[in-house]
Amino acid sequence: MRIASSARLRAGLAPVLAFLAACSSENPTAPEQVAPSQRLVPAAPATQAAGRYVARLATSDLATASAVASRLGAKVERVLGNTGYVELSGVSAGAVATLRADAAIQRMEPDVRQQWIRPLNPRLANTTPVTGVRAQGSNQSGAFFYPIQWNIARVHAPDGWAATPAGAGALVCVLDTGVDDGQLDLVGKVDLSKSGSTSSTEPFLADLNGHGTYVSSLISSNGIGMASVAPDAMLCAVKVLDASGSGSFFDVAAGIVFAADQGADVINLSLSGLVPVDDPVGRFFMALLEAAAHYANDQGALVVAAAGNDGANLDLFPQFKIAPAHLRRVVGVSALAPFAQTKFDGFAPYSNSGLKLVSVAAPGGDLQPGGVVEDLVLGACARIICGGDGFYFFASGTSGAAPHVAAVAAVVESHKAGDQDAAALQQCVLSGAVRVSGLTAAQQGAGRVDVMGAVRRC
Repeated sequence: MRIASSARLRAGLAPVLAFLAACSSENPTAPEQVAPSQRLVPAAPATQAAGRYVARLATSDLATASAVASRLGAKVERVLGNTGYVELSGVSAGAVATLRADAAIQRMEPDVRQQWIRPLNPRLANTTPVTGVRAQGSNQSGAFFYPIQWNIARVHAPDGWAATPAGAGALVCVLDTGVDDGQLDLVGKVDLSKSGSTSSTEPFLADLNGHGTYVSSLISSNGIGMASVAPDAMLCAVKVLDASGSGSFFDVAAGIVFAADQGADVINLSLSGLVPVDDPVGRFFMALLEAAAHYANDQGALVVAAAGNDGANLDLFPQFKIAPAHLRRVVGVSALAPFAQTKFDGFAPYSNSGLKLVSVAAPGGDLQPGGVVEDLVLGACARIICGGDGFYFFASGTSGAAPHVAAVAAVVESHKAGDQDAAALQQCVLSGAVRVSGLTAAQQGAGRVDVMGAVRRC
């Protein structure tokens, strides 16, 4: 996500792993005009996550691996479902080699902690909070800011409000910095019984960053200050990142598994990381996330992820992958933006592209020289950031594009009879997308996501 008043963010390679924040800054240079070394500049080095290790077990017998770890003074802290991955703590320097050599452990690496998104510097949509507007229900055309929410109209969400259950009965889990469920448009929208934190540094749900609240409001809202794509969908919040936008690989993977176990129909990850897959450690952590995503798919949850905002065509750099958007069976989302409220399907210059990265495109917004602030995407502002429960701000990025796709999937889930599996939802969303003239397949994937297109194709 990009904030109108922010400075340029660049992220790239660190000594072992580095991550591209899904929250980028404005006006990155087009990838064709700069060298890779200029685009993929280190933002901050990856660090070991407080003595935690990730292990891939060579045995399905967790008790055997736990016993091995225990003999060496280590402990199995978390188990990643039935994927075979576990998190170990208390691993001494002397125990590392012994554990790696044990037949019960296929591979073990220090967990990597990195900043996946940047702290917000919000540009408020107005200087006074929205008050005196009632919740709108499915038809949210009466929301205070609806007239300037071009993104809602572009994906034909209002048609969906009238023709579908608008997400009713669907559960969308947002894996992010948490949520402010007391924000005016999110009161009653978050199922707290299905929410939780897998952040190893912030074991509580409150959103101290604001990113998760913004992303959540684009999916489902009360229609008071703003309209949303799937207003009757229920949200669950899974905190995988702390106030600084940082989290470990295992935190994110554990969040995916947690959401799947809550019965999520859709999982949204508005975060991204650039991983060097020509490095064995990079491949190990991509495999960790892929195992979590496949677990979620097997549980019936469609996983949607931001493509990242470095303005790079990843097809040109096969040694790198964007996590988790590049993973198989994950829907990677690029961003579209208007200019001065025209050409609404323009490719946002900050958005990453790639034939194997981008599955579909969605409104992300942008503020280019000569443009207007309404070219950005409006969302809810957490109380800790804005100081009140009725504030909203403008931003742009693939962070905002991804929840449009997650919400369209929720509408399809609510409209079709029965519980849809991940493959069926993905097929509906992609086959219903609208091809955008002038954009390449690497930029738009199947096209611009569309509520009614997805519903009609299914």
